[in-house]
Amino acid sequence: ILLGMNVMNINTIRVRYTLLFCSLGVCLIVLVLMNNSLVSTTESSLIKFGSNFNPAISSVINADRDLYQAKVAELQIFDDGISSQEIDENFADYQENAKQAFDRFVAYKQLMSDYPDVINKLKGFDQSYNLWLAESTKVFTLIRNNQITEAKNHSNDVSDATFNELREFYNLAGELADIKSTSVSKETISTVDNRIVILSIVS
Repeated sequence: ILLGMNVMNINTIRVRYTLLFCSLGVCLIVLVLMNNSLVSTTESSLIKFGSNFNPAISSVINADRDLYQAKVAELQIFDDGISSQEIDENFADYQENAKQAFDRFVAYKQLMSDYPDVINKLKGFDQSYNLWLAESTKVFTLIRNNQITEAKNHSNDVSDATFNELREFYNLAGELADIKSTSVSKETISTVDNRIVILSIVS
């Protein structure tokens, strides 16, 4: 009888130790998985900032600068004594900057394509850009036809109005990217903090 009880005690101790080690093993696996998830979340956030938000904001800032430079090229054709060759040079500068202003905004939208709520708020950009391009190009056409007064009036009126409307899209794009990056940053920090708390409890 005593021998049987000793065997039972030994088996009970073995079961307890087995369960204990199994539990420790499970906890260790959980800790490893949660730690990997934490690292993955942090890396994903860093990648978004390095590959999406920062380049997008930089792109739209440069695009806005290009748009402004195109406007400067338009205004410079009204300088006293400007030659036809200088008008052509200004028009070439205008075209180059206008194209860059468009291309960089397209690049911005591609970088922010994972956020349709941002892109949807910029839907009118193409129409606004094409309208400004047509009206500002008309200023050069008028000046080449020696219609100086008409060119100045068109530049100060219609061209200016379409330019200011278009710039609103560039300003909005920058603001939206900044707001979205702040939101993603807060979400990431919250997720990381919660997982750290869970890791602390489990460990």
